[in-house]
Amino acid sequence: MKKTIFICLILFSFSVFSQNAKKEWAKDVRIVVEDVDQHRLKNVSVKFIVSNKNYYAKYVEKNSNYRFDSIPILKGKLRIDLNDYDGQNREFLPMSYYKTMPIVFQNKPWSWQYKFTLGKTGCSYTLRDNRLIPFTDFPGFLGLSYDRNNLDSVLQFLQINDFKINTHFTETATMIVSFKQKNNAQNLKILMNCDHILKAGRPYGRGTSYSASHDESAPALIMSQSITGFFHNSFSIHFHQSLNDKLITKKDRELLLEKYNLEEIPHSSSSYARVKIKGNHSEINTLMIKLRDESIVQTISSSIHGFEKPRSDI
Repeated sequence: MKKTIFICLILFSFSVFSQNAKKEWAKDVRIVVEDVDQHRLKNVSVKFIVSNKNYYAKYVEKNSNYRFDSIPILKGKLRIDLNDYDGQNREFLPMSYYKTMPIVFQNKPWSWQYKFTLGKTGCSYTLRDNRLIPFTDFPGFLGLSYDRNNLDSVLQFLQINDFKINTHFTETATMIVSFKQKNNAQNLKILMNCDHILKAGRPYGRGTSYSASHDESAPALIMSQSITGFFHNSFSIHFHQSLNDKLITKKDRELLLEKYNLEEIPHSSSSYARVKIKGNHSEINTLMIKLRDESIVQTISSSIHGFEKPRSDI
């Protein structure tokens, strides 16, 4: 009788173990890889590395994405590589999205697609929801927003300091300005000395790169279509609530902000902070990427001040 009970316990334990083992695998995990123009890329190596084992995703021509048939639900590294593009190496915990949120498409369960954007080798990056997003760089140009009640003073200030207005969006009181001398950081500092310029920063653009040749004949339409906004000196940080079973305190947050010369903007919460850089903020994107590697930081997202949508009759 005891022997029978012992055998039953073994069978039951094996059954429970098998059920748990099934729960530890994510099925049909899909990865989308795009370029800066949001075109999906082929011939990408998509690899998940966990417990010293490599799992490779297969390219699915029909859906233009990459698919892991089955990978363990363990925290590992997702490595994405393609010739002539900057690779990405990201901490990754896979999941089959439809297991927690059922979605039915064409009578079949549809899984969540993780999206990654690769930039050409040497391009610039920013962070949106902790994802590296490549953007087109525009040396020789800056974006700004101004107090529309003091436009005349702003125009006079720009003229005195040798700034040329490349594109003026009157509806949103924003401009793209260019300059011939000094670098972006120096000119950004000059712009911020004007009392009636509210925000200014490095241009942000997606799409085809534009070579800033300072050509006087360069059409404003090309620039306004390429540059969609500009970075300014604030961004958001979401903090982990605890780390290694230790609660992250307000003091921990304050020490981190002090380390990176950041000032917290009011109306933050215990897990979220809106911060701005004290002084020069020309290297805001480099700073955010460094800050992302801090252990108490969960996600970071940049702030981009957008221009109005360009009209076809500009």
